[in-house]
Amino acid sequence: MGMGFDQQFWEHGLCATLPSDTWYFAIGSVKGLARGGKVRRRFEDLRRVACIVLDDVGTKIDRDLVTLPPSWVLKTSVKDWNGVPTDNMQVGYILDGGMDPGTARLMLNALADRKLMDPAAKAVTQPFRVPGSLNKKHTRPFAAHLIVWNPQARYLPSEIARHYDLGPPRPKVAPPPRVHVRHRDDSDPVWRALLAGRYVLSDKPVNGWYPIRCPWQDEHHEHAMDGKPDSGIAYKPRHAGLGAAFKCFHGSCAARGWRELHDLLVRP
Repeated sequence: MGMGFDQQFWEHGLCATLPSDTWYFAIGSVKGLARGGKVRRRFEDLRRVACIVLDDVGTKIDRDLVTLPPSWVLKTSVKDWNGVPTDNMQVGYILDGGMDPGTARLMLNALADRKLMDPAAKAVTQPFRVPGSLNKKHTRPFAAHLIVWNPQARYLPSEIARHYDLGPPRPKVAPPPRVHVRHRDDSDPVWRALLAGRYVLSDKPVNGWYPIRCPWQDEHHEHAMDGKPDSGIAYKPRHAGLGAAFKCFHGSCAARGWRELHDLLVRP
């Protein structure tokens, strides 16, 4: 796939016939054409991952950490992001028999945790350059070229994991669902008045702020006539920390804060 071109299946000899451009390849094969007859490389479309690629070795990744002999090394740039001369590489490992996409995702995450993978390039759907692909980030485009090509070096996923001490791949455990608790705060008379007057629209706060119906809603120009509930109005009780607060973004309430709300609902 190239800049401005649709993704397509690879065919033997395809790259040799193409003009110079920013060409990439996907590390996984896909199940077939997606809906609409197009080639997609979304995670759910992947069938098998054929290789693992460590990107930006020499700039973002310390090359001394890359100790397993590679299947190939592609030089992709001669400058870093600041324009400083350097050698920037993509190091590839061909997988013997391939790997299922879920396990490959776990391995890429583990490599990123070990500082062997750029976190921005650890997706199993990440595309990588092919030889001859132009890096147009420089004033003069740089053509990526192979400096190591050793396709006989093929690895089982377990061999890569063992060499880099990744440990057995384990799926991430989803965090427990967030529990929203409706608080009672007898020390905040405004909060008690809002609850008693049914101004509180939800008992699920966002960063301590509870959505409420503005007591001055009839003065809001937008809903003064139709009586619809408004949005963007919130109250933070004292128990939420940093003291109680009230906010309403309508012009008529621009000067109103906690004190004005207190005087309206609490003061006789």
